[in-house]
Amino acid sequence: ASLDREALAALPLALRTELSDAVVSLDAARIDDGIHSVAKLNPELGGVLEHYASQFQYTIILQAIQSCRSDVVKEKNAV
Repeated sequence: ASLDREALAALPLALRTELSDAVVSLDAARIDDGIHSVAKLNPELGGVLEHYASQFQYTIILQAIQSCRSDVVKEKNAV
């Protein structure tokens, strides 16, 4: 399963930031909490994130979140 960037982008910014910060810290409890919060809003996305986290593929999660941020910056600059 791959991470749906549109689904990630649809998450509240605070939640994406929380999850990103947790991944950067490599704090498994914070990562699990962030994924649990995502799953409440989008169970399918939460499941995909859980899959990557259980495989310790945190870089994939972080890159997907960062790509959402870069898209937002591009959109703001295009206006």
